[in-house]
Amino acid sequence: MQLLKTSGPTRVWKSIFRRGPAITNRTRSVAVFGNLFLHWLPVKVREKSLRVRAAYYLGSLSFLLFLLLVITGVLLMFYYHPAAPNAYRDMKDLPLVVSNGVFLRNMHRIAAHLMVLLVFCHMFHVFYRGGYKPPHEFNWVIGVVLLLITLFLSYTGYLLPWDQTGLLGRHGWHEHRFSDAGHRQQGPLRGPGRKYRR
Repeated sequence: MQLLKTSGPTRVWKSIFRRGPAITNRTRSVAVFGNLFLHWLPVKVREKSLRVRAAYYLGSLSFLLFLLLVITGVLLMFYYHPAAPNAYRDMKDLPLVVSNGVFLRNMHRIAAHLMVLLVFCHMFHVFYRGGYKPPHEFNWVIGVVLLLITLFLSYTGYLLPWDQTGLLGRHGWHEHRFSDAGHRQQGPLRGPGRKYRR
């Protein structure tokens, strides 16, 4: 009980719980615009706030692409085996074995690229508009964590097909290019007539 009494006035507390009780019209509208679900479906809204801006839907579109990625990812999981011997073969056989397999995989791949792009655009827009300033630091931290999770999941999804691109992404282009003597002749300013010098 003592912890609740002492944790009230701190900066972290004010960042997470930004407003007091909704008594006046102003505090009620602040509560509506601060709540995601009430913000999407408000009871009354000023006409000025309904104007569509260029970056108005970046967060919502990112969330819809996330839902699309979950649905297509679950459908792709029914056929895909995440083991090194089977991964590339499963992706190669996907168009032949699964009905609309190419469409499903390409929808998943393009949605992943678009989600990363939209999340970056959303983060840039929030940063440009000053969304990291008090009292919104908590939202900014959550946004940065979601950005890092998005990038991590994008990278792991990049590796899953276990093709040449995934191997290069895992080992790094430089390490893969100079891994053995047969590959040392490839690269910029090197041809079959030139020798590799250390």
